[in-house]
Amino acid sequence: MAKRKTTPEFKALAAVVVLAAVALILFIVKTVLVRDNDESVPAALAPTAEDTQQTLGTSDTDDDNNSSAANTFAENSNYDAANLERYEEYQKNNPTCDAKTVVTMVNIGLDREFYTYTQAADLSLGNYIIVNKYNYLSEDYQPDDLVEISDTNSSRGGCKLRSEAAAAFEKLADAARDAGYSLLAYSGFRSYDFQNTIYNNLLKNDTKENVDTYSARPGYSEHQTGLAMDVCSKTEIYTDYEKDEGCGWVHENMHKYGFILRYTEENSSVTGYMAEAWHMRYVGVEAATYIYENNITFEEYYDTVLKGKAE
Repeated sequence: MAKRKTTPEFKALAAVVVLAAVALILFIVKTVLVRDNDESVPAALAPTAEDTQQTLGTSDTDDDNNSSAANTFAENSNYDAANLERYEEYQKNNPTCDAKTVVTMVNIGLDREFYTYTQAADLSLGNYIIVNKYNYLSEDYQPDDLVEISDTNSSRGGCKLRSEAAAAFEKLADAARDAGYSLLAYSGFRSYDFQNTIYNNLLKNDTKENVDTYSARPGYSEHQTGLAMDVCSKTEIYTDYEKDEGCGWVHENMHKYGFILRYTEENSSVTGYMAEAWHMRYVGVEAATYIYENNITFEEYYDTVLKGKAE
């Protein structure tokens, strides 16, 4: 039988078929290996670190960033490790805030809605007691050293403050008079029941949401501490006290007598209240001077300065 002669065309075709078969086999092997996610997958076929990061949405870089953020928070003296997750969430929602601001705002409670996660006010703080929308007083709380403001420095009878605060107010009012201005006490200590009456009367003509911006709920009023005073003058009622010619002098000098302007337009996001030019709070000369010179709230002072000393 004669031997069949192999042509060049045939050889070329055979080579193509062989290469195609090899490629198919390699493709099948690669597919099976990747699908099974076998640990023996060759490095060339295994998913890269970048692929894994894209799939899981995390990366070593994210871990480094989280660690860096935690370290940045911890650099602040008022850092509380128990609040780390809250710090991270607050900064996520407020990306323009620096770490110090984040720590302070969260410690105050501002990552949560007002009147939520409330706690009893710390009575051991004395003149530094904090009563706000997160810290409350019991219904029966009343200071045992209340002193009535003199008729000379009061617009009506019955205005009381704790003894130290009352003495300081008398000096401030006398100094204002010497400077040619009128400063009179209008409303000092208020009991829980009295504040409850005020608050509920306001609700008869306004929404709870609105009332909460200008009146404290019962138990959450600074007036119950006996350390807060609403003031007026001989010519202006307390709600119009800002119009009085002596208002500016009082605001610029009250810290020398231990008082701070508690609610301003600038700090309303922290306090939760509209500006009240008539509401002053006694905290003592040292604290009042620091708060005035650094233009911060009482909450910020407590968290960044006083708390560290107390501990």
